[in-house]
Amino acid sequence: MQEASGLTMGLSITSPEIRALELNRLEVLEAAVEILTEELRLPSATAGPADLETLSTENDLGALLSILERFAEAKPRLLRALKGRAKALGAFHPDTVGTYYNLGRALFELGEYEASAPRLARALEGWKKALGPLHPRVSLASISYGKALLSTGRAQEALRSFREAHDAASGSVGDTHSLALAATTGAGESLMKLGKPQLAGIFLRDAFKLSAEHLGPGQFQTVSTAICLSNALTAIGRREQALKVLRSTLKAAQTSRDATYGATQAVILAAGALARALQGAGDTFGTLKACGVKALAMMELPFPAGEDTLRSHMKLAELLLEGVSISQGEAILAKVAERFEQDFGPGSTAAAEALELRAASRRKRRGGAKPVRSWAPMRPPR
Repeated sequence: MQEASGLTMGLSITSPEIRALELNRLEVLEAAVEILTEELRLPSATAGPADLETLSTENDLGALLSILERFAEAKPRLLRALKGRAKALGAFHPDTVGTYYNLGRALFELGEYEASAPRLARALEGWKKALGPLHPRVSLASISYGKALLSTGRAQEALRSFREAHDAASGSVGDTHSLALAATTGAGESLMKLGKPQLAGIFLRDAFKLSAEHLGPGQFQTVSTAICLSNALTAIGRREQALKVLRSTLKAAQTSRDATYGATQAVILAAGALARALQGAGDTFGTLKACGVKALAMMELPFPAGEDTLRSHMKLAELLLEGVSISQGEAILAKVAERFEQDFGPGSTAAAEALELRAASRRKRRGGAKPVRSWAPMRPPR
């Protein structure tokens, strides 16, 4: 749910309740979804599938479902809204452009990168025409487009898009705004894909420093940049420095007073990165266990976890089952299955996968078989 504010840009409703979206208030989001869904069900003498008000409701509902990370439900709503708006208003009407962006983001989150990229490119083109090159929305669309390009293996084009995003953010909201910092991090990731870790490190070091100073050392954006920086440092042979960055970032995230979903997600992201970097090191056990505690706490929060987050928890559980903390790993898998059923409906295949992993672990324990490790962490010396 990190990009909720970006997704709300396509919304056309303006009630005070909807403005509370920026606070990520789940009850408001769910209530708004119910209201808009009911509006689309109500019979009307004038409204039809191509009615502008109906298309607006479809777009708004798709955007809200995306914020709730229910991207599969959002996709058909946004496709209908885009088709109707493009026909009735034209491809570069502001409402159509907003729907292009919402659909592009939903497709990206569903892993449909090839389909996502052209929609985001159209949104970027439309916002440039309407708002000029130096505007936050242009920066936002450039970042999203860059991520889609990066995910389709077009790193050089992605680098250009991230640089354009940085210019748009710097010229409108400043170099230390989260948009400018996200663009710099994206540029660093692109350089890594292009096989230039030394240059990537320069970009990422600056972004990490500014993000820690202006957004906070334990914030999600800062953590994401720290992980990219540690990857660059490792690639140029500075592993100890990379570990230092990850340890300090995890400590900052854990001591943050922020109790939001995003803050908890940041802790798990940092802990998971450190655990992967420490494979075989003495403090891996403690790091993974701390990560497991946060994962369980995170799934108790009244926010939709999202499929990517739940699957990352499954991966964490698998690591814990490798002799680190079997009971904790099984508890996470049980909770993951419950959340998949709760958030994505009964009969979820992912829920079945999680339950099968848990059942396999329990069968091993009953049979006395020791878990097979893909890596061999050492217990810290006493």
